[in-house]
Amino acid sequence: MNKIKRFLAGTAALTVVMSAAVSCSKKKSSDTKESESSSHIQPTEPATEDPDKMTITWLGDFDLNPDPGEPRSTALALFEDQYGGKINYIRSTPGENLSILDSMIAAGEEVDIFPYYPEYFPQGVIKDRFEPLDPYFDTLEFDSDLWSGISSVTEAFAYKDQHYVVPYSMSDPLVLTYSRKIMADNGFEDPYKLYTEGKWDWDNFMAMMEKFVSEPAPDWTPKYGIGGSFGKGVIPSAGKTVVSCENGGLVNNIMSPEIQKAQEFMNDISAKNLYRRDIISCYPTNGCTLFLADNGWSLGQSNASNPDKDIMIVPFPKSKENPSYYFSGSYNARMLVKNSRKGEAVATYIKCERLAASDPKCLESAKNQALQEVKTASGIVRSSMTEEQYNALTSFCDPAKFIPEVEFGYGLGDGMNTMGDYTYETRGVMNNLEMKMLEVNPEDFKWEDMRDGCKAVIEKALAEYNK
Repeated sequence: MNKIKRFLAGTAALTVVMSAAVSCSKKKSSDTKESESSSHIQPTEPATEDPDKMTITWLGDFDLNPDPGEPRSTALALFEDQYGGKINYIRSTPGENLSILDSMIAAGEEVDIFPYYPEYFPQGVIKDRFEPLDPYFDTLEFDSDLWSGISSVTEAFAYKDQHYVVPYSMSDPLVLTYSRKIMADNGFEDPYKLYTEGKWDWDNFMAMMEKFVSEPAPDWTPKYGIGGSFGKGVIPSAGKTVVSCENGGLVNNIMSPEIQKAQEFMNDISAKNLYRRDIISCYPTNGCTLFLADNGWSLGQSNASNPDKDIMIVPFPKSKENPSYYFSGSYNARMLVKNSRKGEAVATYIKCERLAASDPKCLESAKNQALQEVKTASGIVRSSMTEEQYNALTSFCDPAKFIPEVEFGYGLGDGMNTMGDYTYETRGVMNNLEMKMLEVNPEDFKWEDMRDGCKAVIEKALAEYNK
């Protein structure tokens, strides 16, 4: 424990003067920039005798190294300056990541570290793409206080008693964006206040939407209770994933009452014409949609587009039968590639990611940058965020407050996770579970019909993974 505290104290010299950044780790988006110190951490250990021991090859659709003229990330600065590390980058695209990886593994080419996305796991393990990180837990210092507060998330990813995914942070929670002004004008309690009091549940959420749409807009513009990616967030809010990992094996939960209640809740919303089915990228400006379901990344644009509406966010409501709130968002992690000879170096880099993600100075810098307005060349505000919003958004990523659920269904192949041509017949099971019941009315389509069809597809997929 003291060793980690001394290490973090050493990183303070790095992070206190680092240039501002939105985050300490690159995201999937190419727009995200990173930060580093203007001065290097002085190595506390002698350089390794093997100059290539800490050199790792990264294959992915974004570079862990900085763009020309840009500063390094805090994690990369730690890896290079503290451990003598280096990252070689092989560029790919999201659609090519797996095919290039397979080709390189088959050819015996050097590749060590790979991005984690839900669609890669656990299918990548069955297809011999990844190695477990368990042999390198000492290098990760996983039993130290460095990982306190997030080690439970790693356990949620355990597959066949091994840990292929060791998340170093959580981000981009699915949230509901709303206008406090619109809430007040309609006589509603503030949803965020209800959340802080433990009263934000499906019943309150539904009652607000029903009352909101019951009174027509002055110009008779259609009114809706909810738009956006609602299905993806409401399923885990019921307290059960479609596919879970229990006792080392994958389990089909499609018959569970929790999944059924989530699907029927969505269908009820559709039947009452509360769901807005067109695609919207930020909170609508006409005041005729009560909630927007989306990742927190759209919040800044929603603020800029609605400067007079006092925008706020709240997590997805909990079901009446379940007293807990569940996290639905991104788990940030890297994966060790099959046959890599650099497992220790990869684990060291992942440890640097965790150090950067948990260091108070780094977190404070990220916050300061997030609170800065983003303007166009002509001075028009394009994105902004208040401190209250930022604090709420980050608190929704706290595993002490939100139960981290891992949905294994997204990583079981195309039959489970694909948009096809956006029709019920061609979409994957997970995609239909997120969307179908919001698209139809109960008299047109029954949950039992979809459930029985999904059950057969899930069982077929699980047969391969539970061998």
